[in-house]
Amino acid sequence: IPLDYIPGPHDPTNANWPQRPLHSSLFPQTSSSNQFHRTTNPYQAIITTNTIKNHNQHQQQQQELVFVGSDGSNIRDLKQQLHPDTTD
Repeated sequence: IPLDYIPGPHDPTNANWPQRPLHSSLFPQTSSSNQFHRTTNPYQAIITTNTIKNHNQHQQQQQELVFVGSDGSNIRDLKQQLHPDTTD
């Protein structure tokens, strides 16, 4: 199973955005695998799929799906700015 690892707020990487991928020495068993990918935070992945459009004519259609991932800290920070705590 392919795995794309996105660093989080408590991982040993830079604190500023975009965060760099974690160093390969932290994953000695998986870094040589072509199924494990160390990625930035935020991260964008493009997945290409092949689908059969018409079963009778066997026409295939390629489709690209774009996924954007992050550790969620950017959403949390934006939420704090939009809805500041009013308990002061």
